[in-house]
Amino acid sequence: MPVEEILDRVVASIARSQPVLLLVLDGASISVFRELFANCDSLGWTERMPADIAQRLAGIAAFPTTTEASRTSLLCGRLTLGAAAQEKAGFAGHAGLLAASSAGIPPKLFHKSELADDGHLARDLRNALANARQKVVGVVFNAIDDHLSGPDQLHQRWTLEGLRLLPALLREAREARRVLIVTADHGHLLEDGTRLLPGADSDRWRAGDSVQERGELLLRGNRVLTSHGNGAVVCLWSECARFAGRKNGYHGGASLAEVLVPLGVFGATSIDVPGWTAAGPAQPDWWDMAAARPPAVSAAAAYAATKEASRPSRRSPAKIDGQGTLFEPTLPLAPVLAPRVEQAIHNWIDALLASAVYASQRQLAARVALPEPQMRRLLEALAERGDKLSRAALAQRMAQPEIRMGGLLSAVRRVLNVDQAEVLSVDDASGTVELNRTLLIQQFQLPDGGRSK
Repeated sequence: MPVEEILDRVVASIARSQPVLLLVLDGASISVFRELFANCDSLGWTERMPADIAQRLAGIAAFPTTTEASRTSLLCGRLTLGAAAQEKAGFAGHAGLLAASSAGIPPKLFHKSELADDGHLARDLRNALANARQKVVGVVFNAIDDHLSGPDQLHQRWTLEGLRLLPALLREAREARRVLIVTADHGHLLEDGTRLLPGADSDRWRAGDSVQERGELLLRGNRVLTSHGNGAVVCLWSECARFAGRKNGYHGGASLAEVLVPLGVFGATSIDVPGWTAAGPAQPDWWDMAAARPPAVSAAAAYAATKEASRPSRRSPAKIDGQGTLFEPTLPLAPVLAPRVEQAIHNWIDALLASAVYASQRQLAARVALPEPQMRRLLEALAERGDKLSRAALAQRMAQPEIRMGGLLSAVRRVLNVDQAEVLSVDDASGTVELNRTLLIQQFQLPDGGRSK
């Protein structure tokens, strides 16, 4: 979503039903945002995503990816250049935000100098957050962008607790039952052996209408904003170069890390945000090391598959297209075993869900028992990863926020752990969920061991 559309499409839309806090983390890349909000559940926040697309959102900076162009466009809700004064006026007068606001109480924006009094959260800011009629509050937080300009001796680890005022700000917002919307004006690159190029004073962009270096890109269009006003700019797309002196990090260019910005929506666990649903953990399947484990399959099935694969074929040999991508599964026999393993998984799960013991367990669990599609999804997720998966990865597969996994797993254990036998176990210390398939087969009296069928 272009940054200049965020006020209309996200902030104003939510503010019509819930008071909001818009937190602009100046210069925050998506990776820094994810590091900061990795444990937001423990602070009482649940991340949300649009229910209609069931995907997280991201923002796209204006060009060049600078504060003057992108942050002013974000906070004014239109493409424009400016500074704090223009941002404050544009935010307070934004038509969509005004329409969502209470009469006579326009949106209010706080910049760096207005956030603190004597080291504590400023009284005016706390009063604005606590005022239920103040529907829209915006805060610009500069710590990340400020860090980029510093010396490069320090590698920063980003935590909410490590950023002064931010934990207090989020606590005040949660207590006021505000929806938290987190975004940024642009991302950044960290210094990592970049080379200095001549021809500009800015970190990663220069005025001009022609490319002179291999790592440059000429951009034209209405989303290009410079004081020259010609609608053209030359940005560095390569992450290996810079125009200005060496610093912690840089922005202004056209790499993905600079252009894409976070756009996260969070609500207190008890708050319903119309049109938004809880988001699962923000990690890909390959992030969990358990994903590297092959699915459980009997030796007989493996032997049959390899024997079939070794038979001479009259067809022409398959063309080898070259090296696969980094995250493709590369387990031996995976292409051969995949259909058989998938069928084996479906067979034993079908047998389990149709068994008399399972029906009896469901009846004992009563209303807490999971619906059959949800139980099937959980069992398939575990079976596909060798019956063992991290809690976060399982939440990802179940499309559930991790904060809800405790209750969900408790309900599953109530059904699967017949006579309190540990068919499904949860190791709280490591966050690992494990299915003991051998014990499950015995407890539910599944035919033929359930593993090769």
